Amino acid sequence: MTRKFFDEDGHQVKDFQLLTVGLLTYSSDDRFQVEHTRHLGNWALRIKGCRKEDEGHYECQISTHPPQSIFVELRIVGLFQ
Repeated sequence: MTRKFFDEDGHQVKDFQLLTVGLLTYSSDDRFQVEHTRHLGNWALRIKGCRKEDEGHYECQISTHPPQSIFVELRIVGLFQ
């Protein structure tokens, strides 16, 4: 799972940040964890204690030829207390 950074016009402004590969987490932020339900083939990125700075575009890519990706935009619209 990677995270990409874009400006308001949709132009990428920074390189991507690698978060996970398979079940391994490469982020130094331990709030990011990957979950995998093997028998269902489901993968999920869990972000504990989401913050405003977690907003952005996230990409989940599978290593097929050619690679396939799903993009998700995370927006924080309120705080849960």
